[in-house]
Formats: sequence, C-alpha cells, structure tokens
Amino acid sequence: MEPEGLLFAITFFCGLLATMEGKHRGCPLGCSTCSVYNGCITCKPRYLFLLHRSGMKQVGICTHACPVGFYPNSAGDYHRCSRCRIENCDTCYSRTFCSRCQPPYVGLYGKCVLQCPDSMYVNEMTSQCEVKVDCAVSPWSPWSPCIKKGQTCGFKWGEHRRYREVVARPTPEAEPCPELFQGEKCRMHPRYCPGQLPRKPKDKGKRKKEKGTTDNQEGTTRKNDGNKQKDRTNRRSKKKDRQKPSPRDERRQRQRKEEHLIDFPLSTRRTI
Repeated sequence: MEPEGLLFAITFFCGLLATMEGKHRGCPLGCSTCSVYNGCITCKPRYLFLLHRSGMKQVGICTHACPVGFYPNSAGDYHRCSRCRIENCDTCYSRTFCSRCQPPYVGLYGKCVLQCPDSMYVNEMTSQCEVKVDCAVSPWSPWSPCIKKGQTCGFKWGEHRRYREVVARPTPEAEPCPELFQGEKCRMHPRYCPGQLPRKPKDKGKRKKEKGTTDNQEGTTRKNDGNKQKDRTNRRSKKKDRQKPSPRDERRQRQRKEEHLIDFPLSTRRTI
C-alpha cells in the first residue's frame, strides 16, 4: 500500500473514531455530529455553524444567531456564519450590505461613509443616513362662529378661529411646521341675544355729550362775534380810502387852483 493512501486511511479512521466517541459521550447543544478535537462538525436544523478559532486550532460551534462581525450565509441545507468583509463595517446583513458601521462612519444604502449627503441626515438611533422630510400640514378648517366669553350673541365684537393639523412631522434639519392656528376679530350677528333689550346709554355719556354741545355753541358764538368785528374794521378802512383823494385828483385840483389865480388880478389875490 502506498504511503499517501495509508495516511488518508489513518486520518479517516481517527476522525471516525473521534466522531463515534463524540456521539457516545454526547455532542454540545445543536450539534448533530461532533469531534473531540474539532467540536461540532454538522449542526441540527435551525442552527448555524460557526467556525471559531481557539489558539492554533479551529473549533466548530452551532448557534441560533451569528455574533458581531458575521452574517448568516446559506447554501442549500448548509447554514453557516460568514465573516463580514465590508470595509469599516461592524455588523453585516449580507455579504454586500452593512447594517451597522464602525464609529465615526455611518451607513448609506449598505455602505459606510463619513458624512451623509445634503438631502439626508444622520439618525442617531440607527447611525444610518435617512432622507429629510419637511413638515406637511392639512388645509385650513372653516372659520368657527364668532364667539366671546363662550357666547355667540350679546356683544358687538368677538373672535373666530380656524385650525390645521400636521400630516407629516419634520425630520431633524428639515423645514419646521408653519402656523397651525389663526384667530381674527369679527362682528357678531345678531348683536343682541333673543329676549335681550338694547343697552341704555349711561348718564355719564349724556353729560359728556351735553357738555360737548354747549362748548360747540360757545365756540360758534365767539366765532360769529369775531367775524362781525372784522367786518366793521373792513368797512371803516374802505370809508377812509374813499375820503382820501387819489394822486390824479390831487393833480387836477392843483391845476385848477393855478388857473384860477391867473384869471384874477394881483390885487385880488390873497397874500399868504
């Protein structure tokens, strides 16, 4: 027999003995076949095979979930935990998709990046880049009735209001919500409630009105007296202007006097 065939037979026989010994002693939880030296060789259904390195040797373990840095990988009936090979990734969902990155990296569509794009923000809970969503509100509601002190009548002025609701709340670093409430002054119709009489004006208001009318009358009388005085002064000034001769008339009078002196002899002239 050749040496290579002999070595293979010895190795196979030793592995078979180890497997039989493991079955005889009892395999760890989840193992269907196991070895004393290498641990689990095959796992039961719904278990994942994980090859764990312990010093210089590797030991097989059957587990329900893969540890950090590994992801479940299935090939037919064989289920195992494979190591994550994505750069700067802490936990993988598959061979090409990272579910959690190592700090300070954040996840972006299964990859690890240092900064999110401008249209996205970092979710502090998941350390993933998510799209920014601005606030969205519903249309304004109809105006409420004109109310004051819980009544729709009995006053001249009141207030009516309208509302709108938030349809989509904004994400961090997005546009905040606009005004959700508006109120305006309004006139009540009807002003008086059924069976309510109009309010009578107070005496104080009457006195004020009477005082105002008397003041107005006194003001008008004073104004009329002042106008009369002005008319008198204007008449006097006009009369004086009429009595005073104009420069043209003065010249004519002088000429007439000179002509009159020429006609009379010197003896008849009056000496001054």
